[in-house]
Amino acid sequence: MKNARNMKRNLIFLSIIFTFLLAGCNKDDDSIDEINLNEQQKAAVSLRGVWAIPEDVSMPVGTTANVLDNLVLTFKISDQYTPGEFKAEGADYFFATTPSSKWQWVDEGRNYVNLLDTQPTASISILQEGAKIRLVFLYTGGSGGKMAGIGEYGVTLTKVQP
Repeated sequence: MKNARNMKRNLIFLSIIFTFLLAGCNKDDDSIDEINLNEQQKAAVSLRGVWAIPEDVSMPVGTTANVLDNLVLTFKISDQYTPGEFKAEGADYFFATTPSSKWQWVDEGRNYVNLLDTQPTASISILQEGAKIRLVFLYTGGSGGKMAGIGEYGVTLTKVQP
């Protein structure tokens, strides 16, 4: 009898604790699905990540073949889901970045990006379709006065890391 009373008391005690635990849970977590983002923030979140595997490359006549074959671009965003850091690898001839390199939207349509502290290319147009982006940029020559390869370049990259 005493065991049954103790068991009943323990069961009631556990039920009360469980009720308080459930009441303490809420749905107000900070998942990205529940945050109200504007269109520019949504576009920044979509562009965020590492883009590589160049394909469908177009370049001016006389340009060294395979000059964009190792291009890897990284677009980061801030805690406010706005454009942040920018990093380019594998094509320093076009995208020489620094630790302070950043990116920002140029237009409301989010079709153009300015590259801050990146030389010599300072702006690119971007067309994103799912996990691929098409970049087009104008190369006007490096600081060494080289004339070869001046003109418009295009390359399609695939998102390899979010």
